[in-house]
Formats: sequence, C-alpha cells, structure tokens
Amino acid sequence: MDRNNWGRINELFEAARRLPVEEREAWVRGATSDERTRAEVLSLLHAHEDDPWFVDEPSRPGVTPSGFRPTPSGSRATPSAPRPAPRGSWPTPPALGPAPPASRPALQARFAELPAGSLFASYRTVREIGRGSMGVVYEAVGEGQGLHQRVTLRLLPREWNTLALADRFFAESDLLARLDHPWIARLVDVGVAEDGTPYLVMEQVSGEAIDTWCRDRHLDERDRVTLVLRVCAALEHAHQRLVLHRDLSPRNIVVTADGQPALLNCGIATLGIDEPDTGEGLMGADPSLFTIGYASPEQIRGEPLTTASDVYSLGVLLYVLLTDHPPYAVGGLSPRQMRDTICQAEPERPSRIVAAPRRRVLANELDHVLLKALRKDPNTRYHSVTALAADLRAWLDGRPVSSWPATPWYRARKFVHRHKAAAIAVAAVVLVMAGAAAAIGWQAYQTRLGLKHAEGRLREVLRSSRLLQLELHDAIRGLPGSTAARQLLLGRAAETMDALAKDAGDNRAIGLELAEDYLSLGHLQESSAGDIPDARTAALTSYGSAVTFGEQALEAEPRSMNAAILLTVAYADVANTRLETGDRDGADRADARHLALVEQLARDHPRDPRARAAVASGYGRLGVFRAGRKDRVAAKSRYGSAIAEFERLASEGAIPDEALRDYSRAQQQLGAILLQDDVLDEAERLYLSAQAIEKDLAARRPQDPALRHEMAGSVNALALIAGRRGDVAKAEALWTQALAAMQAALAADPKDTRALAGVADIRMSLARALLDLVEVSPPGPSRRARLREAGALIALAAPVARGAAASSAAQQDTVAEVERQTARLRRLMVQRR
Repeated sequence: MDRNNWGRINELFEAARRLPVEEREAWVRGATSDERTRAEVLSLLHAHEDDPWFVDEPSRPGVTPSGFRPTPSGSRATPSAPRPAPRGSWPTPPALGPAPPASRPALQARFAELPAGSLFASYRTVREIGRGSMGVVYEAVGEGQGLHQRVTLRLLPREWNTLALADRFFAESDLLARLDHPWIARLVDVGVAEDGTPYLVMEQVSGEAIDTWCRDRHLDERDRVTLVLRVCAALEHAHQRLVLHRDLSPRNIVVTADGQPALLNCGIATLGIDEPDTGEGLMGADPSLFTIGYASPEQIRGEPLTTASDVYSLGVLLYVLLTDHPPYAVGGLSPRQMRDTICQAEPERPSRIVAAPRRRVLANELDHVLLKALRKDPNTRYHSVTALAADLRAWLDGRPVSSWPATPWYRARKFVHRHKAAAIAVAAVVLVMAGAAAAIGWQAYQTRLGLKHAEGRLREVLRSSRLLQLELHDAIRGLPGSTAARQLLLGRAAETMDALAKDAGDNRAIGLELAEDYLSLGHLQESSAGDIPDARTAALTSYGSAVTFGEQALEAEPRSMNAAILLTVAYADVANTRLETGDRDGADRADARHLALVEQLARDHPRDPRARAAVASGYGRLGVFRAGRKDRVAAKSRYGSAIAEFERLASEGAIPDEALRDYSRAQQQLGAILLQDDVLDEAERLYLSAQAIEKDLAARRPQDPALRHEMAGSVNALALIAGRRGDVAKAEALWTQALAAMQAALAADPKDTRALAGVADIRMSLARALLDLVEVSPPGPSRRARLREAGALIALAAPVARGAAASSAAQQDTVAEVERQTARLRRLMVQRR
C-alpha cells in the first residue's frame, strides 16, 4: 500500500475508535469506498479491541500489549536467532465486524482435513496423530529439494488468520525456533498455506514414553534420576531462552532407541493459552493443551506461569518414575474435584507408597527433594530447574541436598559415606597420634592449661559467632518479612563481636581472626543497607574494627602477608563506604593507606602468587575508588595496573581461583571507561575476556546472584558496543540474552533491588533497539510485533524506574529514557506502515 495513504487510514481509525464498538464497522464502510483502506482500518480496530494499549498509553497494570500476562521473571523477549522462513504470508483479513473476545480463537475451530497422502505446503501426510482446540496433528514427510525428513505437521485453526493473531503466532514461533538442544525436538518450519491455514512443523522423534521406557527396562532409582537430569538439562536450555514447556508429561518426553530423552512440543502450548475463561481456570479449557495430572496448581487456576510451574510438572514426573504412582488420584473426578485435589491436597511421602526394598532408597533425601518440587506455593519450590538438578546430582554423588536441614551431623554423615575408606584410615591415624600426644604432652598440658583453655574457648565462641553471622543470616534472608529478624541478628552479632574483642584484650594470637570476622560482619551489614536502616553506618563501624585489629596483627608481625591482604580489603571498604556517606576526607585517608599497603605487599612478597593476586585485586579496588571520585585518568591507570598483573599471573597459570572474580571486574570497569570514550575495539576485547572468566565461574557456581549481575553487565556492554557500531540486530540479540541473565538473578532473589533496576535498564535498552529496527523495517507482521514488544518492555520498565528514582539518582537517567522512548513509540505507531 502507498505510504501516503496511511495518513487517511490513521485519520479514519482515530475517528472510528471513539465510536461505540457496535457502530464502528458500519461507519468505516460508509466513510470510504476504497476496499484496501477499509480492510486496514478494520484490522487496526480489531487489534485495538483485542488490546486497547495498542495505541493508547499503558494504564492497565499486569497486562502487556499483546494480551500476555507478564510473569515475575519479566516480559517476552524478541528472539535473536532467525526463525524458519514462512512459506506464506498473512493475507489482509476480510472486512468483518469484531467477534466477541470469547470466540477469538474459537474453541470449535475449523481445520483443514487432509487424508493420508495429501500434499500440504511441502509436506505429504502419512497419518493423523491427534486433534484438539489447537488444530490437527499429522505425521508427514518433507518433500522437495531431495529432502524426505519425517516431521510432525500441526495445522492450526483458520480463525487464527488475522493480523492480530499473526503477530502472536510469529512472535511465539520465533522463540521456539531459538531452541537448539540435542534433547529437544526442533521447530523445522512455520508459515501460512495458500488457503490461509497457519501451520507448524516439528522434528519427529521416535521413541517410547519415558515412564514406559523405565518400567519395561526395570531401571533402578539411580538410572531413573540420571535420565531425569538429562530432561532437566533440556528444560534449562528452554528456560534460558524464555520458553516454558507448559505440558511436561510422559506423552511429551520420549526416550529414543539409544537411551536419550527428547522433549516434544516444547512451548507449543503457549500458542493456545488464550482460551476463554470459564470460571474454572484451565479446567474448562481443551485437555489437549496440557496433561491434567502434571499441571501445577497455578496452571490449573489459570494464573500467570513462571519456570516454577515446569519445576512442579518435573516433580510430578519424577514422583511417578520413582514410585510408579501419581502424587494425586484424579481419575474419575469432576473438574472441580480435580482442581481442589491438585491445588489443596498434599502428596504422600514417596517412600511410604513403595515396597520395602525401595523404601530405604527414597527415604530422607529423595523424599525431601520431591516434596519441595511439589509445593503448592511456587515461591517455596525450587526456584529453577537448575536448583532441582543440583540436588539430584548431590543425591547421586552422596553429597548433602539443599532441601534437607543442613545440620553439622548430616553433613558429616554424608562426608563419611562418600569417603568411607579415607575416613577409617584418618580415624586410625588420629587415634594413634592422640595416644602419643597424650603420653608425651601431659606435663606440658598441665602447665599451659589455664592460658590455652581461655584462648581455645575464645576461638570456639568466635567460630560460633561466625556461624551465626554467615549461615543463619543467609538462611533467613530470602524469607518474607525477615527484615526485622535479620536486623536483630546482625545487631546481636555486633554485640557479641564487641564482647569478644574486649575479652581478647591485647591477645594478638586471635587478633587477625577478630579482624576477619569484623570484616565479614561489615559485608553482611552493607549488603543489607537497602532494607535495614543504619546498616551502612553499622558496616562502617565493623570495617573500622577490622582495620584496628588488622593493624595490631601487622604491627606484631610487619611482614605478615595475611594481615596485609586483609587490610587492603578493609581499607578499600572503609574508603568506598565513607565516600558514599559524604566523608570525602576520611575516604581519601583510607584510600592512601590502601595504596601504601598494596605497594608494601608488592615489595615484601614479589614472587608469591597469592600476594601478587592480592596486589592486582587491590589496584582494581583503588580504581573503583578513583572512579567514584570522578578521577577517570587515575581510575584507568589503576585498572590498567590490575589487569597487567593479572595477565602476568595468567601467563604463568598462577591466578588463585578466588582472584578470578576481581580479574573479570577490573576488565569490566576499564571497559566501561573505554566505552564512554568510544574506544570500542579495546572495550569489546576487555568485555569478551571478562565474559569468558564469568562463564567459567558460573559453571562452578551456578547459584551465585552477584555473578549473574556481572554476566548480565558484560552482555549489556557488548550490546551497547554493537549498537554504537550500527549493528542493531546484534544489539537486540545481546540485550535479549542480558535480560534473561538479569531476570534469572531477580528470580533467585525477588527482593534484590539492584537486579530489579538492572532488569528495567536492560528492558529500556532492548526497547530502544527494537524501535531502531522498526524505523528501518519494511511493512508486515514483524514490524507490528516489534512495536508491541517495545511497548511491553517500556510499560514494564517504567514503574520500576520511577520507583527506583526516588532512592537512586542514577535511575533518573532511566526515567528520562522511558519518557523519550514512550514518545518515540507513539510517533512510530501513528506513522506505522
């Protein structure tokens, strides 16, 4: 259509949408005789009726532009990988009046009927496999270009042939096309046939249902858990690409002849979730959309789904595989009874429903793992498939599982179980040495008893205090309403530490331990500064005590490497905390002492890898402080010194594992300055190097939330670099990846305000990239889909940015960006082709 005609189309649309719904079509037909103009105006009106925000400013909380309810982990991301090229196009819809919302798409849909041997698009049907509200499924063979691949051909309802649903269809199929995993059946093709029938083509995988496979081969519990771990790996791949399976059940998980699992129909149910609400949640929907016995309570109720829903379904599957019984008996029940059973009834402990020989295997750890995966509240389940898989691997390896209370006795028992021979040998040696020590050292013990008893008791209390600070605080940190308890706990810990310090007097033998514990307490206090009043002030006091005892230890032993290393960290914390609280003079004094200690370490221990790594880390922290003081030249110099020393250590293979994090951070921080200076090539090199280190660390520490922040930061910076170079498509792909990483951090800790702000920032960056693509994209569904996706991202980012701006000046920039991109979005919607 001639672009100049869009002014007329927009004029008619704006006038028509102000009329009552029932009068719009007749008015449009009388206002223009041009059939193509009339069809476009009616198409826009239908889209507007489906989603009024399509043009208006978002005002409905909880609803995104395409009618999707956003999950806690965020909005859909625009796919970065190319989807299979459609073999047809969405024709202009007929000029029909808007159908009632409950009938689009209709439950009684009309499907193409294809006898065996029929040719559809480039596929010849073999047999019909099944049918439901989402269409008819055939086994077929691909023809043309010498290809004869067996596939599964799904014909979707013809009622989906509208522009509004086209955007949805192609956007969702874009996500599915990005799934590329050996244990997931791939999306092969997607398109619209000449008769207007939308279709999807999936790779066909031959095999047996996973429950049948395990039962027929009499697999033991370990083999069944190992097989489920492979399913977890495939599901993790899908979740990382923002795809939920929604129907994890034996009918969608087969095992091939070589013993490998395959996920079928991954994400396909997403295309059919807009069924009309019957008042029964999903109980009134077509059962072909999901398997009732494996659906989560929130799925049964028709609520927004997160990865926790797939975790629940995976828990049901594992329960069935390990017990040969479902956790609930729903056969023969009415829909209402099924709903009540799944949403309210608690499953029986698995070990209680199996025969005696298997009971011992399931009791304890596996019982706890399964029951945690099946909790009714998604917030109390495993937060991800990765976490569930970690516990299953721990069970296989004989290590403690996270769902079992982590008592010292439990951990000791698991350790001895894993290392029986070594434990027996060590016990024998300890007994012999204990006997010898008792005989030889009795006299000396008697003379030193008083002093050693006091020092030993002090060390014991120190260890208890450390346990209280680290383990108990972390255990309750994620619990709702735990702020007051954490504040009390940290206050008591500080009082205990002060009492211990007073009892120690000038006993320098434990001075360094006191310094370490004060430093640890300060880090806990500072990490709570966002939700506990005066936590930063308390942290500064703890850092000061760490400095006091560390300096005493260094005075007693001037060349003590341990004391010097601890003090470099403590002074860096003091300097940065004082700078944040406005005490610039105090910050500068701490920074000067920090620099002197780093230089002293370099002089006193020039060949020790641990000391050299501490020097490199120290220069990195010095750079952070100079950057905070807006001294970019000094910051670049110190970051450069840090990276140079780390590179020398790396060339020697001598970087300690605990220093790798500081290495990647120094590269990120210098890269950020170079990015501001538009030195793109060097910035990109640094971020790619940092990203490689982060990926290696993430493989070892998948649950580290701070590491997720840093990984998302590297990807975000690489996206900015791509955008600066004009490669908007690459920037879009990278921002989508960064958003997934930051959303994973937020899912792990929904109260993490830094992750929440990070998600908002990346959403805005991704929205900007999408709008850049819109400005250069040709007419068609892809352009409209990008407009909708950008609008959704802006709508989700706006409230977070405005809320954060009240407490963070840095977020003012994001608020301004929200306003700029909102204005740009409106302009592009009015001008859309």
